[in-house]
Amino acid sequence: MCWFFAHLLLMLGPSAAAGGVVAQENVVVYAVVFGGYFIARIWRTVCDRRAHIDLASTVADQGFKN
Repeated sequence: MCWFFAHLLLMLGPSAAAGGVVAQENVVVYAVVFGGYFIARIWRTVCDRRAHIDLASTVADQGFKN
């Protein structure tokens, strides 16, 4: 996902640096969206690590047998 943001900055960066208002607004909007996604992924990781996962029952729920 980071490669997409880097590609976006490479495409919009020159126009935004030259004073293109629309390009600057696009960079800001994409930065907010990617920042929100990044924060959500960290939050999800923290919440998942707090949850107790019983591996045996999880595997059994998926239909696998010993």
